[in-house]
Amino acid sequence: MVTLIPEADRHAIQKLNERITELWGLELEKQLHHECFTKDGDANDHLGSVIRGGKIASTLLDPLLGQNGTLHGSALLLETRQLQLVRPEIAIVDGTWKVDGIKGTAGEVVRMDGFYTCVMIKKGANHLSAKWAIRSLRWTRASPPQK
Repeated sequence: MVTLIPEADRHAIQKLNERITELWGLELEKQLHHECFTKDGDANDHLGSVIRGGKIASTLLDPLLGQNGTLHGSALLLETRQLQLVRPEIAIVDGTWKVDGIKGTAGEVVRMDGFYTCVMIKKGANHLSAKWAIRSLRWTRASPPQK
């Protein structure tokens, strides 16, 4: 049964998306995983790679966002399209992602975009101190990179 989402939870989940966008390109391993994922979180990328536990950012993104990575200097935009509360402490979020400013192989700047789905868990002893975090993240690419 899908439940109506309290405005406070909707706002907190949107703030989590905004925080991920803010952290893009910064010290991801130290902040992104600690702030945004559960300790046992996992992620599957568009190629089918699975990363589990506390190494999601360092395994997946840090090499790409580092000084010589193809995503260095890029910008991430996340947009929530649908938000469902399965239980008061479990939400499913569907949305789109876009990364602008990617360095192409010939030095050109390209954009990638796609879709994501994540399962979020509300952590905390009570509703006043609770915080939403990503338990499971899946994303796909919508199209080839665009110039």
